[in-house]
Amino acid sequence: MGIQVVDAVSSSITRLFTDRGLLLMSVIESAILIALSMLYSSGPISNITGTLSSVNPSDVGTIAAGILQLIALVIVTLLVQAFFVFAILSKSFYGIKMGVNEAFNASINRYFTGIIAALVIGIAIVVPYVVLILLAALAPIAIVLFVPYLIYVVYVSTMLSLSLPYAVIGKQGAIDSLRSSWNSVKGSWWSVFSAYLLLGAVYLVVSIIIQLPVYLQLLPAYFSAFASGAASPAQAQALTATATSVANSPIGIATGFVAQILGAWLVILFAMVYSQLSKPQEQQKQPKPASKMPK
Repeated sequence: MGIQVVDAVSSSITRLFTDRGLLLMSVIESAILIALSMLYSSGPISNITGTLSSVNPSDVGTIAAGILQLIALVIVTLLVQAFFVFAILSKSFYGIKMGVNEAFNASINRYFTGIIAALVIGIAIVVPYVVLILLAALAPIAIVLFVPYLIYVVYVSTMLSLSLPYAVIGKQGAIDSLRSSWNSVKGSWWSVFSAYLLLGAVYLVVSIIIQLPVYLQLLPAYFSAFASGAASPAQAQALTATATSVANSPIGIATGFVAQILGAWLVILFAMVYSQLSKPQEQQKQPKPASKMPK
């Protein structure tokens, strides 16, 4: 059994703009994430790269402090994003039957379970990558394993993509949600993957169009830097400064803000796919009515 690919994708795209609650949550999430991004790109943490290259290597304290600040910011960003992802999942599934406050409460109630499920998925993807890097360092020929690794990532990510909906909406435990996602998707892998691929292509095209003014501002700087060959360290640093300046300009912030809002499409799609694939599984779990004995 598969899913209605076009229907799921079109519903995901339109629901973001027809459900005011979903749009409001996406706007709030985008504002917070943009603020955190600006903190990284323009605050003291942004100097971490320069710190590592310019500070005396013996000044371990300064380097360690910068790294810890960066790690803390990344963790906070991921935790904030997870909170809104869980809330948007619930709101997408229940629609107008669930208000924004109820969606936030649902996210809080299922937060740690969802985080554990997400961590398991992350481990399943990152650990093989680390092993592959170590193998490539020992034997460069092992780099050919990156192709099967990418296939593995695509396959496993698709199979476990409904873990968060099962954990947050279905209120299952972390391990049970992973198992349910696997069982739901295994007979519909190609249709589920096609839905993700189609929406990803739509998002990519729309995102490029929205952020075209930013790309046009960056293009001259990149062209001049690489026109004469490999960029020097000074040119690379200047390019980084230019990119940061453009990203933090009003146009950069506005386009990034809109692109971030549209990122909710994928989260909504998870809920749409879950709504189609979870029903048959739930029906199988329901006990059959007892047959009446003939009189």
